[in-house]
Amino acid sequence: MQRFASGPVPFAFFDAPWTPVFLFALSFFHWMLGLLAVFSGLSLFALALMTQARTARLQAAGAASACAAPPWSASPQSGAMRSVPPSRSRTGAGPSRSSRARSGCSSSR
Repeated sequence: MQRFASGPVPFAFFDAPWTPVFLFALSFFHWMLGLLAVFSGLSLFALALMTQARTARLQAAGAASACAAPPWSASPQSGAMRSVPPSRSRTGAGPSRSSRARSGCSSSR
């Protein structure tokens, strides 16, 4: 709750009702400035929606592929070193069920 209250969201919440006043003031100076402000605001809003949709899609794809390969196979050093992952080098067993459960992977390997 403290992070929410000290973040940028409350300020945006209180600034939003003033947006029409600012747009009217800009239009009062010159009608093209008001038009530019409205167009820019709509463009920023559209970009934010597209970014949100793309991020959600990429996060879903990343969550699905996180269970496909062990984490040590994605490191750049793993190909060069061809080493055994740390979890196998000490115990001789793979990752535990609890570590797979924490990562969100439900399948047992």
